[in-house]
Amino acid sequence: MKKFLALALLVVCFSAIPSSSICKDRIIEVKDKDGNWQTLNFIADNLRVSAMQLMYDIAEGNVTGSSTLHVEARNPDVDTSTSPETIWVAGGLRNYLDVDELVQVVSSSAEDAGTLLTSGTSTGGSTTSIIDTGATFISDGVLAGDIVINDTNDMHAIIETVDSETQLTTKPTGMTLAVKAYRIATVATGKTGAAVVHITGLDEDWDEADTHIIMNGTTDVESDTSLIRINKFWVTLAGSNGSNVGAISVENNASATVLSQIGAGINASEDGSFTVPNDKTLYITGLYAGEGNNDRCIVYLYKRHDGEVFRPAGGAVSVKQSHGVLSFDGPIKLKAKTDVELRGVADTDDAKVSGGFEGYYK
Repeated sequence: MKKFLALALLVVCFSAIPSSSICKDRIIEVKDKDGNWQTLNFIADNLRVSAMQLMYDIAEGNVTGSSTLHVEARNPDVDTSTSPETIWVAGGLRNYLDVDELVQVVSSSAEDAGTLLTSGTSTGGSTTSIIDTGATFISDGVLAGDIVINDTNDMHAIIETVDSETQLTTKPTGMTLAVKAYRIATVATGKTGAAVVHITGLDEDWDEADTHIIMNGTTDVESDTSLIRINKFWVTLAGSNGSNVGAISVENNASATVLSQIGAGINASEDGSFTVPNDKTLYITGLYAGEGNNDRCIVYLYKRHDGEVFRPAGGAVSVKQSHGVLSFDGPIKLKAKTDVELRGVADTDDAKVSGGFEGYYK
């Protein structure tokens, strides 16, 4: 409180003095909570005061080490006999791995298929180019619109132009493509659906990890990264359909259990859940839900920490042919290795439920 009073007095005092004698000729500093001096900023000779909400600051990248979180959820058929069900497109309760595995990715449609054109390690490049002096991009059939997968940093970029056998120009990525292991993929000949998907999850140490999969229709494709959790996955390259034709599933290594799923035509998973990464804390600021088949369903936020049992985390929305939004004045705080998900309990069969929750983690 003393700090805020001191700053308020400082602002009042300086606002009473002509700005030309103070703001233009002097640097004004205050101490933060750690004892470090911070310079006050001025715009047009007026003290700059930010009233921006924390979530906006995080989204703009102004808060180092923090990320916003938005989780989407959909379950088109919540029944009484299986309630509570996770609000996710696969139905029933969501499945989780006990140990990390190389996962399998497969579609229900042969139209969801891509082709590897070439791979290598770049010898140069930038955030908008890739150079490989040993490549033969033109001869390999690489074209604008194909995708470069940067396997060193688990990111990707869309090719804008093929400049020569050894150089490509890409859409901006925000990260250099120089000296990176890469793959270049395209939509498989004659196919119209998803060609490449990007998976983000947690590895054996519960740290955030990403991987890209080049689809092969109804045939399983094994990941090159071992994961214990799948937090999100989405389509990054598709054919003329513009989206996945079939339902695309991430399964355990034995291809016996669905861990995450993208509904046909949706291009992103809607699993209604998230697992807090290692050394992170999640703050949930709100949830929302809706029901579209005139069947009442109560949607709860459930949590489970590191092998415990799931239980309500706080907050619920009751919906019937309607939607509801619940904001938390005090965010729900969840520690690392906590699974959190939306679950629905229906009064009658065939409730069509969608929803989500949001917050930030740091």
